[in-house]
Amino acid sequence: MGRRSGFEAGLSAAEHVDAFGVRAGTPVRAAGGALTVAEGDGVVALLHRVPGAPCARPTRSTGSGGGDIRLDPATGALGLVGWSAAGTGPLLADLAAAVLAAGGPRAADGLVDAYLRASRVPPDECEAVLPALLCRGVALDAAAAAVRIHADGGRLEDHAELTQLTGLYPELADAL
Repeated sequence: MGRRSGFEAGLSAAEHVDAFGVRAGTPVRAAGGALTVAEGDGVVALLHRVPGAPCARPTRSTGSGGGDIRLDPATGALGLVGWSAAGTGPLLADLAAAVLAAGGPRAADGLVDAYLRASRVPPDECEAVLPALLCRGVALDAAAAAVRIHADGGRLEDHAELTQLTGLYPELADAL
């Protein structure tokens, strides 16, 4: 897949996700309706801004997924940006990253149900796989925070993140 087609696939995915009510940095189409415009040996696109700060970068391995997850602290709304990274992977990995970005399963009340209504993932697959993906995400994030703390004492944010992630373990253990 070339640079243009991969990027345009991501922009199309952003339009699809946005249609279901998740802010996704949708493209402002060019005068002729194209998603991108050629510029040098690449392409460019003008995107709508998604408010908030980056809070997670999901991983994936079947289906199409986006790039970074943003959390708008003013509204608590989640958004997706970084569609040049759209690719294929486990669809539930992006959901797991969004649930963790929201603060865990209890804090993401309604997010999983909304995802299942809008996606092609069967509910029984979500019930079977999501808890393990959440545990994996918490373990990886906690390990990264612990490495930063061990290396140089870490920042206050690292200690707070590790404390918050540790607090999620009992909730995730119940889900397993």
